Amino acid sequence: MHDLITGSNYTIVLVVLCQIISITIILKNWRSEKAHKLMLLYTTYGLFIFTLGHYLFFSLKQYYVTAIAINESLNVVFAVIEISAFTHILMASINSKSLRIINRGIIIFVTAITPVLLITIFNEKVDKTIKRYITDSFSFFEITYIGILILIYFISIFKSSPEIDLKKRPTFWICSFSILYTISLPLTILLLEHFRHANRDIFQIIVSLHYLSLSFVYIGISKATLCKRPLTN
Repeated sequence: MHDLITGSNYTIVLVVLCQIISITIILKNWRSEKAHKLMLLYTTYGLFIFTLGHYLFFSLKQYYVTAIAINESLNVVFAVIEISAFTHILMASINSKSLRIINRGIIIFVTAITPVLLITIFNEKVDKTIKRYITDSFSFFEITYIGILILIYFISIFKSSPEIDLKKRPTFWICSFSILYTISLPLTILLLEHFRHANRDIFQIIVSLHYLSLSFVYIGISKATLCKRPLTN
């Protein structure tokens, strides 16, 4: 979804700024736990996509097939890291044996399907439209699943003890600031292809709103880290 971004889209700068701040806060408040490592990987890889990733794409744009393959493969890997980081944090806060079994199955599915997706994306015989469709479908699946987990998380905490101070719970901040993103990304995927060439102004608005919602995610990660407690708390 990053292939038709223009220099006028200043929300990219906002995303990068939030990523840098988030990485700085994570490193400054480092905890040797899996959740911190995953969030650092998620944020750092996101920064890579919005900086060097964009540079690679525009540098290789003359070799269109290669550029599309790089762009879509970066998005697939980002989706894999995203679902790994969020499910690890959320499943630690959701007490459901059946959901844990389902989640384990989904993670196994994602792990198995990712190499197949990447091989297909780098296959020069596959049309660029199909490559975009593959990436968008995969991203739609993973973010919708994360959104469902966040909804279940909120339902579970509202049913728990009212004495819990949510402001001190890192998971609460991550989920609260990620709600808009889990709603905007599926809508972006559904609408973007239609407006890609039909209406550039609407296209840019959709992209800007998507990046704005992604900025909130990194703000949530920063706020959660500043709680100075395990992110799975």
